[in-house]
Amino acid sequence: MEKTSGEEPSAQFLFNRFPGLACGLKSRGLGVFPTPVHELRLPGYEFGDLWVKREDLASPLQGGNKVRKLELLLAQGSSPVLTFGPWGSHHVLATAVHGRSLGRDCYAVLVPQPMDPHHEEIRDLIRRTCASTLEVPSFDVGGLLRSGWDLARLVRPLVDAKRCTIIPPGGSSGLGALGYAAAGLELSHQVEAGLCPEPERIYVPLGTGGTAVGLALGLALAGLCTEVVAVQVASLLTGHTLALHAIASRAWNLLRGFGVSVQRPPWRLRVLHGHVGEGYAFPTKEGERAKLLAEPCCLPMESTYTAKTLAAMLFERSMAEKPGPWMFLGTYGPPDAQKISDMTLNRPA
Repeated sequence: MEKTSGEEPSAQFLFNRFPGLACGLKSRGLGVFPTPVHELRLPGYEFGDLWVKREDLASPLQGGNKVRKLELLLAQGSSPVLTFGPWGSHHVLATAVHGRSLGRDCYAVLVPQPMDPHHEEIRDLIRRTCASTLEVPSFDVGGLLRSGWDLARLVRPLVDAKRCTIIPPGGSSGLGALGYAAAGLELSHQVEAGLCPEPERIYVPLGTGGTAVGLALGLALAGLCTEVVAVQVASLLTGHTLALHAIASRAWNLLRGFGVSVQRPPWRLRVLHGHVGEGYAFPTKEGERAKLLAEPCCLPMESTYTAKTLAAMLFERSMAEKPGPWMFLGTYGPPDAQKISDMTLNRPA
């Protein structure tokens, strides 16, 4: 197991559960784990028994749900990285930031999205942190063809040299999902330690699906009966049930490939629709109200993922009869713009 000095990787919880994994699965320590859990007290709401797992605190450089995935994804090799996402993609920025901390350049292909000041800031940091970016009209065939020459100039040197590591949008692959399986095992340890009750449900944003799938898999491996409620915030193409099961199968096949012989446990994952609003990156009134509620709790929120997810949880809580403890996964970790800017000062033009 490889790791940077000073921090244990999140995958350590996987290694503790399956000791044989440590001999074959590489991981790099990029964050601070375990992330805290505590009760979530929202002003004006008397539901009670709401909890939050603070993934926003996963890294002081840029936290959020991408850190656990990148600890595995960036540990495989040392070549430059090519990834994909919208203009204001937290995933792309996290990949570039944490890749640079390991000495790996990041190249990114970006597509349009609705923009606001927050996403403009992320876009600016992406441009300054990535080795190179290409903004294409869309990820459909026509959009890629219209940008074909520029795309070839970006990708060809990497592919020809056979030194390009491709990370899919959101880091959602079988390997990335294993990063979040570790989070499920981590949470089970926190439950055993009495830091929080076993959640009846955990609400998580559903974008490309790797976080929800990995978390559900890890909770099942830990023997918890928690239901993962994945709140759709993006296209049905990425959050489709078949896509989620495909990610889960790849993750499980990786475990088997590394010698894990336990039977695949049943998992509890429900996709919740009806909260995406006008579409990806468009705010909703309910989400913006949820953001205001979270401010006194010092819980970072943004409009695309976390605000809609918190709003969905509060709506379902208001309709539930005698619910048990529910948990919100705080997946947005604000980037430290100053530290990230300092990282780019010595980058060659």
